[in-house]
Amino acid sequence: LYRGELSLKKCLVIEDSFNGIFPSDHFPLMAYFKI
Repeated sequence: LYRGELSLKKCLVIEDSFNGIFPSDHFPLMAYFKI
């Protein structure tokens, strides 16, 4: 997904669904990068 000089500090998956369904085939992701 991410290409560059960013190092993945923390990535957590949001397991809470929106209205019972997900808008896409993938789980929503929140990624925190340290530059």
